[in-house]
Amino acid sequence: MLKKIILNEATIKLIRKTYLEIRSIRKTSKALGISRTMVEKYTKGMLPGNQGFKAKPPEVVQEIRSLYIDGLRIEDIAQTVGANKETVSKYIADMKPTPKKDFYLDPTNTPSYILGIIWSIGGYDKDRDILVLLHKNRYFLDQVQEYSPFIIYRQVDQNKEQYVLKIPFPADLFRGFGWAERNADERNIPALEDYQDFLRAYLEIHSSVDILRTKRGKRLRLRIYGNHVLIQSINSILAEQAGVLPKKPQPCPNGKTSVLYFQNAVEIDMILNYVFGTPFCPKYWDKYKALLEELII
Repeated sequence: MLKKIILNEATIKLIRKTYLEIRSIRKTSKALGISRTMVEKYTKGMLPGNQGFKAKPPEVVQEIRSLYIDGLRIEDIAQTVGANKETVSKYIADMKPTPKKDFYLDPTNTPSYILGIIWSIGGYDKDRDILVLLHKNRYFLDQVQEYSPFIIYRQVDQNKEQYVLKIPFPADLFRGFGWAERNADERNIPALEDYQDFLRAYLEIHSSVDILRTKRGKRLRLRIYGNHVLIQSINSILAEQAGVLPKKPQPCPNGKTSVLYFQNAVEIDMILNYVFGTPFCPKYWDKYKALLEELII
C-alpha cells in the first residue's frame, strides 16, 4: 500500500539515496512505499539507463539482433528474450530488418500434413495479412517452419507458455482452396485427393484419446472436435476410408462446434491406423500406446 508522505528536501534525498543503492525504480518504489512515478520524477538522469535500458550478455544481444533480422516486432522480441522494449531498441538501433514479403505459402504445393496444422491452429491477422500459428507444443510449428524462412519464438501469457510462428498469408488463395477463418460460422476441410496426412495433423491437435471409466469397467474413447461442417466431412471420410460406422455429431452450446464420439476400441484402432504415417507428433501417439497398455493390464 502506498504511503502518504510529506514531500520535502529530506524525502527527496531519501528517494535518491535509496535509488542509488538499489538501482531500480520498481524496487525503490516498493522499499519506500511510494509510487514509481514519484521515484522516476526525482531520480531522472541519475544513472545511465534510467529510461529502462538494461545491459544483456553477448548471447542475448546476438539473439535480439537475429530475431530482428528475421522480421519480428520489438515487442515480440522483448517477450521472447525476457527484456523490455527499451533494451531491445538499444541493441537494434543500428540495424534494419530484412523483410521477406515476397514469401508466401501456396496451398496447391503445401503438404497435406502442413495444411492440417494450418487448418487447426492458424489464425489470420487481417491488418497485417499474416498467418499466426500458436501452440504449446512447438512440434507443430517446427513442421510448418520447414516450409518458411521465418522463426519460431516463445511467449508467456498469464504464466502459460506457448510458441508462435508468423508468416505472410495469401488469404484469398487459401479461400479458393476451401479455407475459412477460425471464427467463421462454417469451416470445411480442403479439397484433397487423400486425407490421411491432413487428418493425422488435425486429430493430433483437435482430438482427445482417453479412458472412460464406467461401472462396467474401462473403455477407450476418442473425441474429435471442430466446426460442425468440418466435423460432418470428417465423419464421412472416416466412414468411407477407415471403414467405421458414421456417427451423429454432438453439437456444442456455441452453435458452431460439434464433437464426434467413438467408444469402440476396434473402431478407434481403425481410425488411428488409417491416419497414421509420417511425420507424426510423438506425444499424441505415445499417449495412445500408453492407454492401450493400461487397458490390457
